[in-house]
Amino acid sequence: MDNHRIYLLEEEELIANTSTRTPVIFCLDCSFSMRQQKRLEKVMEGLKEFCLDMAKDPVAGLSVEVCIVSFGGEHAKLALNFTPPGRIELPKLTTDGRTPMVEGIQLALNTLEKRKIRYSQNDITIFRPWLIVIGDGDDTGSKTELIRMAKFLKEESDAKHLN
Repeated sequence: MDNHRIYLLEEEELIANTSTRTPVIFCLDCSFSMRQQKRLEKVMEGLKEFCLDMAKDPVAGLSVEVCIVSFGGEHAKLALNFTPPGRIELPKLTTDGRTPMVEGIQLALNTLEKRKIRYSQNDITIFRPWLIVIGDGDDTGSKTELIRMAKFLKEESDAKHLN
């Protein structure tokens, strides 16, 4: 399916469902170490259960939208753009190399900002977004950048802009 068609389907969904949204972004470690003890598979099983539970709930089914950002190897990737839990087909994630956590979180925040603009354009209000970072270790990049990101996320949480 091409990007234009996906955009139109999303726009149709935003127009048809004017419920207040709760954007939920899962930022998932897909570095090589997540192969150990089938960590990534266990995370995906939990994510599947989360989506099933959200889809069954009459309020969450209309208001929650799930996004998945993966970080592992050389770069972070948008694995699943915002989708209602009842329509999610979880991506097949693979493990690779390094742990670019800060890059993954930054991609998640940028994706959230774009989604908030789309909500605003369609007169949809939002509850405080959730950012859930799941990993098994530290960022393999700059410790200074990791500390800066942690401070920023705490400020956003304290200001009630982000859970």
